[in-house]
Amino acid sequence: MLAEGKITEEIVATIRSWQHSGFSVDESVRVEAKDTEGNQRLIEYFLRCPFSQARMIEVTGQGKVIPRLRDGRQPARTLP
Repeated sequence: MLAEGKITEEIVATIRSWQHSGFSVDESVRVEAKDTEGNQRLIEYFLRCPFSQARMIEVTGQGKVIPRLRDGRQPARTLP
């Protein structure tokens, strides 16, 4: 995304500073190129919100999302 000008170096640095959540990728499931239904499900999965909208406190005018933490507190910093 950086190479295509979709995000800035600042956003890359911010993302790299985030603590890793420990997720992993299951590569045992494959979607073949001509599997239209499988590709549709995959696209829908990618387009879903990465966190519960119920946890959103607000989206600022600059497009930053301010989420509510699991314990109900507001975070010290905002997400890009």
